[in-house]
Amino acid sequence: MRKSVITVLLAIVSFNIYSQDKFYVKKHINFPDTSYSERVKFLANFGVDSSYYGKEFPIIQGNKLNNTIFRNDSLREVVVYNFWFIECNPCVNELPLLDSLATEYRDTVDFIAITFNKQQEVIDFIQNHKFGFTQIIMNRKILENTNIQKGYPTTIITKNNKIIYWKNSGQSSDSPYGMDVMNCYGKVLREIINEQINN
Repeated sequence: MRKSVITVLLAIVSFNIYSQDKFYVKKHINFPDTSYSERVKFLANFGVDSSYYGKEFPIIQGNKLNNTIFRNDSLREVVVYNFWFIECNPCVNELPLLDSLATEYRDTVDFIAITFNKQQEVIDFIQNHKFGFTQIIMNRKILENTNIQKGYPTTIITKNNKIIYWKNSGQSSDSPYGMDVMNCYGKVLREIINEQINN
C-alpha cells in the first residue's frame, strides 16, 4: 500500500515538472553586442511585434471626453494609437514623449489615446499631465476583445488603416537606462512617422 502511494506521488510530481517545462519555454536572445548603445536600442525596441504588420486595424467605437461618439473610420492617412490607463506607470512615463509627438505632427497625423478609465478620471488626470491625444473611453471587455493589444502600454501606428508598427511594453522610470531608452524610442517613432507622411 505504501509503495503504491509513493509511486502515485512520484508520478504526479514528474507530470507537474514536465508540464511546467512545457509551459515555461526557455528563450535565448542573441545579443552579441553588449555595448551601452546597443542595450539602449534593444530596450527601446523591446515588445515590437512585426507579425501585426500589414493587418487591418479594426473599427473601434468609444466616447470622447466631451461625450460625443468616436469611430476611427474617418481619420487621417497616418494614425498613432496609444492604449493606456492611469494606474500604469510605464504608460504615464512615456506621456511626455507621446505628447511631444502629438505637438510636432498635429497638422498631419491623428493621435488617439484609448483607455478604460472613467471619463472624469481622465479629465482630472490630464489637467496635471500634458497628453495631447484625442482621448477615447472604451469598455474594458470590448476593448480587450478587439485583440489588437496585449497589454499596456501598446503603441500602434497605421497607414491607410493598415498596421505598420506595433509595440507592447513601456519603460519604467527606475531603469538605469530610462531617459536614453525613451529618447531612442522617440527617435524610432519619429523616423516611422516621417517616412509615412513623406511617401
